[in-house]
Amino acid sequence: MRRLIIGLLAAGLLAACKAPGDPQVAMPRDDAERTQIVSILAQGMFGPSNPRETVVAHWTEPLRIAVIGRSAEAQRALFDQAVAPFMADFEAITGVHFRHVSEAEANVLVIMAEDVESLRRDFAPQMDRVLLDPHFTASFLHAVEELNGQCSYMALDADYAYFGAVVFSSVPESDPHFAECLTPSPAGMVGLQGELNEPGSIKSRGAQLLRPTELDRKALRILYGSRPGQMLRDIPALQDSI
Repeated sequence: MRRLIIGLLAAGLLAACKAPGDPQVAMPRDDAERTQIVSILAQGMFGPSNPRETVVAHWTEPLRIAVIGRSAEAQRALFDQAVAPFMADFEAITGVHFRHVSEAEANVLVIMAEDVESLRRDFAPQMDRVLLDPHFTASFLHAVEELNGQCSYMALDADYAYFGAVVFSSVPESDPHFAECLTPSPAGMVGLQGELNEPGSIKSRGAQLLRPTELDRKALRILYGSRPGQMLRDIPALQDSI
């Protein structure tokens, strides 16, 4: 079964299952922190409204990431500025590797386009290749257009193991909120699907963070220590908070 996960953000806001790679990341210290982690992991507006119904999904293969829509030099600079810092922490925490590759090799596309019309006109074939089905591309374009998501992502899984993703940003790199808008999208497409109302997470409302917080690190370790398809309510570290 294939599922589509979509997340949308506005600029200025805000293989086999692998064991986590960083044993120094602690488990939740109390019920309040467990509840926060549930909020970060629970699916957002396109998923179940009840966290008890959230099913765990995550990457089980390396992420091969290409940035497209700018010159080669600008692409690499954008990757280093807004994507690589978060992904380096993600790799250390989860043990799931990532690398910067050419467009043809990618299973994750980071697309820099002026607007959704440019995204549709210039990049639909590339999205079709990564997402395997034009219907998924159309769903993403529709969601971005309807909700005006200036920094958005789509992740696609088969049996709850992600195999393809698209991240889109229409925010110019000259904008002071460029990196802060773009970075939560990679966080979403690796599994931090929810949102936190209070400070403390890269997914907190109004956060302007480029690296995962200690709370995010715990959430990632719990997520990638579980098996794809497991119910969030059945993860031992979270059971008392759902």
